[in-house]
Amino acid sequence: MGFAAMVVLVLLCLVAFFFPWLLKRYIETHSEEWIGRRIRIERIVLNPFTFNYGVYGFTCHEPGSDTVFVSWDELSVKGSVFANVLEGNWAFHDLVFDRPYVRIVQQGSWFNFSDLLPKEDHEDPRPGADPSEPFAYGLDRIQVRSGRINYTSDVLKEPVSVLDLRLDCDRISSTTNRLHVDLGCGLSTGGDLRGGFGIDAATRTYGIDATLTGFGLAALEPYLQEFFACRSLAGELDVRLLLHDSWADTTSLAVSGAMELRGLELIDPRGEPLQRVNKATVVLDTLTAEGARFDLNSVLVDGAHTRFVMNADSTDNWTSLIRYAGTSPGDTTRATVEVSESNVFVMLADYLELLGEGLVMDGYSARDMRVTNSSLDFEDHLPAQPFRFAIREIALQSGRSEGNGIAPLAAQARLGHSGRITGSAVFDPGNYRNVTVDLQVDSLSLHELNAYGMWYAAHPLLDGMASYSTATVMRDGTIDSRNHIRITQMQVDRRMKQGFAEGIYVLPLRLAVALLKDRHGNIELDVPVKGDLNDPKFKVWPIVWQVLKNLVTKIIAAPVTAIAAMFDGADPGDLEQVRYSALQVQAEKPQRKAVRTLAQVLKERPGLAVDLVPITDTIAEEGRLAVRSVKEEFLRGSGTTHVVDSARLAALADRDSSFLAYLDQRAPDTRQLATEERCRHLAGASLRAQWNVLEKTRQEALQGVLVAEGVPASGVRFRPAEGEEARGRIGAPGYRIIYREAP
Repeated sequence: MGFAAMVVLVLLCLVAFFFPWLLKRYIETHSEEWIGRRIRIERIVLNPFTFNYGVYGFTCHEPGSDTVFVSWDELSVKGSVFANVLEGNWAFHDLVFDRPYVRIVQQGSWFNFSDLLPKEDHEDPRPGADPSEPFAYGLDRIQVRSGRINYTSDVLKEPVSVLDLRLDCDRISSTTNRLHVDLGCGLSTGGDLRGGFGIDAATRTYGIDATLTGFGLAALEPYLQEFFACRSLAGELDVRLLLHDSWADTTSLAVSGAMELRGLELIDPRGEPLQRVNKATVVLDTLTAEGARFDLNSVLVDGAHTRFVMNADSTDNWTSLIRYAGTSPGDTTRATVEVSESNVFVMLADYLELLGEGLVMDGYSARDMRVTNSSLDFEDHLPAQPFRFAIREIALQSGRSEGNGIAPLAAQARLGHSGRITGSAVFDPGNYRNVTVDLQVDSLSLHELNAYGMWYAAHPLLDGMASYSTATVMRDGTIDSRNHIRITQMQVDRRMKQGFAEGIYVLPLRLAVALLKDRHGNIELDVPVKGDLNDPKFKVWPIVWQVLKNLVTKIIAAPVTAIAAMFDGADPGDLEQVRYSALQVQAEKPQRKAVRTLAQVLKERPGLAVDLVPITDTIAEEGRLAVRSVKEEFLRGSGTTHVVDSARLAALADRDSSFLAYLDQRAPDTRQLATEERCRHLAGASLRAQWNVLEKTRQEALQGVLVAEGVPASGVRFRPAEGEEARGRIGAPGYRIIYREAP
């Protein structure tokens, strides 16, 4: 062996055995001076004989602390340095990164490695270097084993860790434009991620094939808290993603995949459940930006339970938990939420917006969309008695229509304890303001709506079953809705003295129900609604309420028309009043016809009773009573009996010469007055008492006839007219029929 060879061998031995020790000591001594952090290294290997190079047992601490910032057990690579220098191609292989650990701390935009980042410097870091000079390199068979990343943030309640990080890469080289990495890791919050990532620089494309299983949603709670106040978020998420895209051409985006959500549970700050989902899956067949195609294979939701509560202050348990950027906790005038751009929901929303820029809903289709075994609990604390209503067994189903691009939807559910709802809707995916809805509600117990009956109508709802159907068409926001309501055997209690909502127009509901019922005890109502939803002043439910209110007030104001329509052949006049001839007491044929009609109404409408209000021209009938009284005296005086025959009385004319002579004899000083006034003068002060007796007798006779027809005595009441009840009706003896609630 020559001298030169001996020198080279000695130098190699020094490099292999002595230089690594010096390098280790030098780095450990000057690390704090260089980077402000203390570094410890177990050993460094630079072996030119075995072509092994590595750093083992590396630990870097946080500044002025024993807390570990970065560490690893082994970072090693193999290759010939001499061959690299001679060939000008730095080629290595079998890189092993064993048990690496990194601690990342974030506070706002500051990280615990921010001081290590290079400052902005526009100077060439390599003065005199030719920027066009190629740098050849290659690295084959790269492995990262058992890695761990610990992430702490001021947003998170506790640190999140990436566990058992595994990475494999076949080759990184300056001579190839392709890179493929296989990755796997676990998460401290629950979940395991496995997949591959590839880049092709020549075509400027990249792709992802990844699967995340068992991801714990609790890790997202701090991010959700920035938008929405809640106590806890729980559940697990599986995601499969296949993505291919280009950073040069966004129209090349193509995505497919699947998602499964299990055991979702969102709890409000008071510990009450807001949302639960047993299982939800979404399978995305194809999403392509170039063809504006968006094909969902299936969307399945099972066991979704939602709780919605209207609070007494008109807020609800969902919107009241949205965090606003107001100047004080109670200031909700600004609806802009100030959220960090690093919030995962913000980043997800931005990415979805980016994906959606090249997509239109015309390209949407889904093979199967279903919601099963779901429910909604609704509570309303606005009424004095809280309203609680449960919707169970919710089932929705929609499928892909062939050819027309229309998305049909079928739905059904159980309402409360007895009701059922079924319906169908057709949506135009190209314009969601084009909708056709057909809906049917059956066997809904009105007593379940009693809290609203007491609060908004001041009448408890005792019994009855309601059915409802609607056929609604909406085109470009213009709605045409035809609604039919059918109520059977509705029973309403007496009006409450207190307890209804302030400012509510309290309807005479018991009377309206009695009037609206047909002969079978059913109520049939048609409620049309038309308008433009684009008009901010147009509100559907106020219009429905107004229609119902107008219907009730109209039938209360004109009950005769409604009742006559319910009884075929009934004369409205017989339902409105009973008229007699002057001085007639007993009901005769015309009166009996009206009485029979009225009795039929009261018998078939047990909820109705009537008040009979006198509409007699009392002065006129008193005059006729005076004439009859004087005629009786005249006939008795000219005859042989004290009983005056009614036929003779009727045949005696007011201006009969013998009768006028009788008046001249009895009241000679009244010759200038009409016959009736002369008789009134002769009758004197007892005339009103006589008329009162006649009126009482007439009322008793009419009451008797009604009772004989089957009307209970409590269903008929005589009383004086009130307000405008007799206006324009005073005339021939009789009674106006005023309908009222049965006692």
